[in-house]
Amino acid sequence: MWDDNTDPMIRCSGDARTIASLPMTPEYGGPVVTHLEVRYSPSCGTNWVRVWNPYATGTHESYLTIRRDQPGGGGKVTARLREYGYQWTYQIWAPGCIYVSAALVNLTTHRVDAGGFNQEVRVC
Repeated sequence: MWDDNTDPMIRCSGDARTIASLPMTPEYGGPVVTHLEVRYSPSCGTNWVRVWNPYATGTHESYLTIRRDQPGGGGKVTARLREYGYQWTYQIWAPGCIYVSAALVNLTTHRVDAGGFNQEVRVC
């Protein structure tokens, strides 16, 4: 079992693939802004969440969460990032299903311009 809370780019990204791609729209309505990707590495047995932040660095903050589907919780990773481009969480060992969520928040208006805080999705 690979340890939780480690950077997947160090060892596990080589054979990783996207197992789910979920569209992210503004909470207030509008077209798809980006997609939340659930990544899986067969060699490590780990998952992580990746999102493309299309906004300029420092204008939006990404909130990314992934957690194992297990009784009693646990195995949860959350990331808050402000950079333009691809952003990802650390990985978790997740042999079964996982729950994921993401929100891109405008730092000026404080509106959720993509995704949402109450839009957790189960991926198996």
